[in-house]
Amino acid sequence: DKLDLSGLENAKDLNFPETIGEDLSLFSLKSAEGLNLPKEIGGYLYLTSLESVEGLILPETIGGRLYLTGLKSIKGLDQVFAKLDINKVMLPEYIKEEWLATKEVKKTR
Repeated sequence: DKLDLSGLENAKDLNFPETIGEDLSLFSLKSAEGLNLPKEIGGYLYLTSLESVEGLILPETIGGRLYLTGLKSIKGLDQVFAKLDINKVMLPEYIKEEWLATKEVKKTR
């Protein structure tokens, strides 16, 4: 049961079932505003045009990887990594490095 909403740019008034058994593709969604994701996604979650994860409430379970390859800011990433292992989240390399650098600074203080 893959759900492909690739062309959707706005999540306003969008309601999902509680569970999606496989992948959820929201390739064109640019903002997490109004996005109410299912509690469980069995496969991958593609949010590849999302520029920020501020306000994003993740599902309780994501069976595959989370694709955030369009991110332009590290704001909100702490909440993502509180739920998911860094190896399950696909980010632009410079965003990943910037976020990791903030963790290194905190460790050395």
